[in-house]
Amino acid sequence: MSKIEVPRRTRSASTSPSAWALSPGRSLPCSSPAPVAVAPVPKSPASHEKLMKQAAKSGGGGVGGVLKYFRQKKVSPLLEEEYRRFRVAYNRLLQWRFANALAEASMAAVKRVAQKKLFNGWARICVMRNLMMEKRLLIQKLKHQLKLYHVMNSEMRLLNEWSRLEPKNVEAVGRVVRKLSAVSVCLPLVHNAEGDVMSVYDAMSMAMGVMEGIEAMILDMHWQVERTCFLLTELSVMLKQQKQFFQELENRVSVVASLEVQEKSLRVHHIQLVQEVNG
Repeated sequence: MSKIEVPRRTRSASTSPSAWALSPGRSLPCSSPAPVAVAPVPKSPASHEKLMKQAAKSGGGGVGGVLKYFRQKKVSPLLEEEYRRFRVAYNRLLQWRFANALAEASMAAVKRVAQKKLFNGWARICVMRNLMMEKRLLIQKLKHQLKLYHVMNSEMRLLNEWSRLEPKNVEAVGRVVRKLSAVSVCLPLVHNAEGDVMSVYDAMSMAMGVMEGIEAMILDMHWQVERTCFLLTELSVMLKQQKQFFQELENRVSVVASLEVQEKSLRVHHIQLVQEVNG
């Protein structure tokens, strides 16, 4: 913005007010009110165009051009007072614009800080949500592992027993397979040999009957094995209890033997005391 030049005051024949009286905080005396002078407007369009051109050429804008135009002419003190008031108002307008710009800049800075804080809070909330989701998934996984452990724990005893029974079962199944292979597969059908269909059917029926009998026998033996296993389990429990009872009995017998020895010593001591009293 171009520097506004203050026009020089011209001495007039009339008495002009002092600088102290024309200050912004002072007003003109009420006893002698001065009429407000209006700036002269150019009468002809040519002078008006000349004024506009001078205002456009000046670097300070419209205000600088107007001041430059009126500075070239001799004006009265009242017009100078009006010009001064106009400059004061213009300066105040610039100050208000500057204050508004500062306020807008500060509000923009506060807005940026608030947006940054809001974004940081949103990011922290997202992180907390992710952590909570991971914790929930971990808890669900642990629950599934506990359920699997409870299910497998009830079946571990049977699996351990199966590891002991598996060789015998494999051996029995292998023998059955070999016998069935010998009966049904290894037939003398070489060198144009022919087999009787009825005899083969009878052999297969007999093999099926044997297999059904083996299955029934296995089921019966399985029930007997389970019963025997249950009896063996009860027997092992009873043996453990008997061992505990025998240990308690041994402890009691040792206590009884010590009490018997103590009783004998007390009797001997009593007999000695009686003899001493009688003697």
